[in-house]
Amino acid sequence: MKPLLCILLILMVAPSPAWCQPDSLFTSDGYLGLPDNERYPQSAHQPSQVIPKQRYFSISAITTTDAKHFKETEASGGARYITQKDGFVYYATEVRGDFVHLLAGTRAWVTILLRYKCKAP
Repeated sequence: MKPLLCILLILMVAPSPAWCQPDSLFTSDGYLGLPDNERYPQSAHQPSQVIPKQRYFSISAITTTDAKHFKETEASGGARYITQKDGFVYYATEVRGDFVHLLAGTRAWVTILLRYKCKAP
């Protein structure tokens, strides 16, 4: 009985495969809650509730790429929030760095979410 209980607990907390992301990645405003051509926080729209806003300093507009870029990104483990809609694969990557310069030489380490789409392979 104990091994079965352990297996059930593992299945309950195991992450979903990349292609099984929830439909909530798309809202009426677009992928991850933002229109394709808008960036957060400059957009009047808010990111989808599945996106932890406090984690990202900004979220990019969508860049159209090719299937090769998607496959390479996915193979390297860098693709996040993967979903398909209307013949396109939508995905995002995280970029971390000290891109933000604050007061007189003070810099901030931030994470930026870059959004992409490509024709479904």
